[in-house]
Amino acid sequence: MTRTPALRHLVIAAACALTVFGFTETVIYAVAGDGLHRPPAFVGVLIAVQSAGAVIGGPTAAPPIRRIGEGRLVGLGMLVAAAAALLEMPLFLPSVLAGVVLFGVSIPWLVVGFTTLLQRLTPPGLQGRVYAAADTLVTTPQTVSIAVGAALIGVTGYRPLLAALAAVVTLAAVYLLTRPEQRSGQKRQEEPENVPAAEGVRSAGGSTSS
Repeated sequence: MTRTPALRHLVIAAACALTVFGFTETVIYAVAGDGLHRPPAFVGVLIAVQSAGAVIGGPTAAPPIRRIGEGRLVGLGMLVAAAAALLEMPLFLPSVLAGVVLFGVSIPWLVVGFTTLLQRLTPPGLQGRVYAAADTLVTTPQTVSIAVGAALIGVTGYRPLLAALAAVVTLAAVYLLTRPEQRSGQKRQEEPENVPAAEGVRSAGGSTSS
């Protein structure tokens, strides 16, 4: 994974973004209660709206991959998530609902782009190990950010957390979208998949000569 630039860039960007993604676990309760002054049960409405956004985002995740590539889809998903965080900051229900929908839309783009690129650029025999390593690298920061967000929200309020989320995720997206390896689009990078075959040819040649 570290020897494949496209995968390395993707994991770095995803890990950085997920250092703040966990804030959403606690922010949604504060948005409903402190921001919109709604009862706790309104969180269920926001989650349902976010789920509707995810349903919308699911079918739209695959077509862009063929045109712009998986890495750029993830970068765009990050930008959508950052915009969603900003829309949830005003004390205005339509803005919050729009932000929640967009956040839901971004999730399939992130997941589909991430897992597809991992699968495509990893040799079949290594996919389990590579995916486990990548999953650990990106989910550990998210787990930590859930605890950090829960500790900070009582001190800072939810708006600074949303602003921090938007800023960090935007920087991660810019990093990913400006990597040349992520601009391949239809040009598939097959080199990592051919490494084991090349090594096998060299080994076979060596054994024959001996």
